[in-house]
Amino acid sequence: MNRGAKRARHSGDDSSAGRIKGILERMCEAGDDVHDAIKREKLDAIVIGGGKGDGIIRRGPTTSYSTEPKVFGRDTVKEHIVGLLISSETCGTDLAVLPIVGNGGVGKTTLAQLVYCDTRVQVHFSKRIWISVSFDFDEVRLTREILDCVSNGASKHDGITNLNKLQEILEDDIKSE
Repeated sequence: MNRGAKRARHSGDDSSAGRIKGILERMCEAGDDVHDAIKREKLDAIVIGGGKGDGIIRRGPTTSYSTEPKVFGRDTVKEHIVGLLISSETCGTDLAVLPIVGNGGVGKTTLAQLVYCDTRVQVHFSKRIWISVSFDFDEVRLTREILDCVSNGASKHDGITNLNKLQEILEDDIKSE
């Protein structure tokens, strides 16, 4: 050990090193606690990748029913979106788009589920449709799924794969209500 190091040890720097070591240990423990909490809440994403470096996170289909037992910090945003959806200013013939954007795992789907299942939204809209848009965006599949929801068992679209024809059928079904 050189003289500078000896002098530093004797001048009380050991207590600083000890404090730093203690802080780092507590931070590691806190990190472990967070990791365990995430596992308990089942927020781990399923990573599907073919090769090294392919870190595409893909989720399976979702439903309008939330599987999250607890939701934190979404009340204000949910109330704002519900207010926009049911306000008299947005009730008209124009289509309004309310995008919910963010990184994976921040709660976009959960927020949409909360809004969709809100009693005021259920009362306000005569028809509500939940469609899961996956990583593989397929307009024909999505249109067929929407038709499945609005057609009340009548399957006028069975066997049709032409997007334009499917959208014509959808438009007719919606207008007839």
